[in-house]
Amino acid sequence: MLGAAAAITLLLGIDDLFMIHDGLFVSVGIPESIASAFYLVAVVTLAITSRHDIRRAALAGIGFALVCWGASSTLDHFFNESVIDLDQLGEDGLKFLGAVVWSTAWIGEAYGALTSES
Repeated sequence: MLGAAAAITLLLGIDDLFMIHDGLFVSVGIPESIASAFYLVAVVTLAITSRHDIRRAALAGIGFALVCWGASSTLDHFFNESVIDLDQLGEDGLKFLGAVVWSTAWIGEAYGALTSES
């Protein structure tokens, strides 16, 4: 569970850092929506398959992170690709908030796994 979360986090971080979903994927004919759907399926699959092992607070954090990332993606799609010049603060702020909550949820899970008595 923690390994899968770490792998998804690494993929999301590399993608965001190098803007792979905006540049490389689009240049080879993969729409940005396909990349977003891949990440959504990966996160939801992880949450569903691990739901009995993850604390409710972490599941709530994962859900909140998904909402933030979805809102960020919506702002990116509807405002940055239109004639409206919207400041990046809303889009990037939501993306950052989602990353912070996602990280906090998984750090809490890792801490719990390390400190629990087996």
